[in-house]
Amino acid sequence: MADDPAGRLWSGIAWEIRRGRHPNRDDVVAALRLGDQQPLPVDVQLYIGRLLAGEIDQRGKPKHNYMRKQLVAHYLVRRVDRWHRVFRDRKRRPASQPAAFEKVASEYGWNNSATAERKYRSAKAELMALGLAVNNADWHVRQLLREHRWPPFDRGEKQSDLLSP
Repeated sequence: MADDPAGRLWSGIAWEIRRGRHPNRDDVVAALRLGDQQPLPVDVQLYIGRLLAGEIDQRGKPKHNYMRKQLVAHYLVRRVDRWHRVFRDRKRRPASQPAAFEKVASEYGWNNSATAERKYRSAKAELMALGLAVNNADWHVRQLLREHRWPPFDRGEKQSDLLSP
């Protein structure tokens, strides 16, 4: 099997574009300079056309990368589940889930529990789609977030600043 550097470059570039990211400019230039005779993937052709036409704005960087989004979603699900267990087991409240949403909404500075519930459901669905289970202990998740310098644990920012859409 022959080694195809152009094919590997183009497949990596197409993978980035399909995920809504901007491929590395040097990779695109290198792939174009290889002079491969095979046609480019359609999504790469469209991307290069939009880039040359000036329709793509590459200033700045994405707000969160996908790993950070997963960590934030994981922490939110953990907080709601934790408060649900506290209200259910320790406080013996009959409506423990709505109370947990109320508590998390107040922690994050959101307007009401409906916002917390909506974000919780979307975070839970995102984690389930990735096949990630939320079964780590709270102290372990907190320690991981502190090690990766997530700002609420750097004691500087509010949590709502990071979790707002």
